[in-house]
Amino acid sequence: MKRHIKNYLRDNSYIEDDAILCELCTLIATDIHHIIYKSHSGTDDNKNLIALCRECHDLAHDKKISQKKLLQIAERRINGT
Repeated sequence: MKRHIKNYLRDNSYIEDDAILCELCTLIATDIHHIIYKSHSGTDDNKNLIALCRECHDLAHDKKISQKKLLQIAERRINGT
């Protein structure tokens, strides 16, 4: 399992077999997405990761969901708000 996925599961108190919901639309998540891409100095830290379903993941890569919005969602998850 990739390090960023392990970090996301651990930091959000999930275990490997848990069903994780997309943080945008609440369908079952299929990907743990780097909000700021590693190629752009993004990290594997929880604050830079978001669980997304396939459709939302594709939208994020197509820049149809702003990086700012994804960062705000991750921040709310981390802060419990």
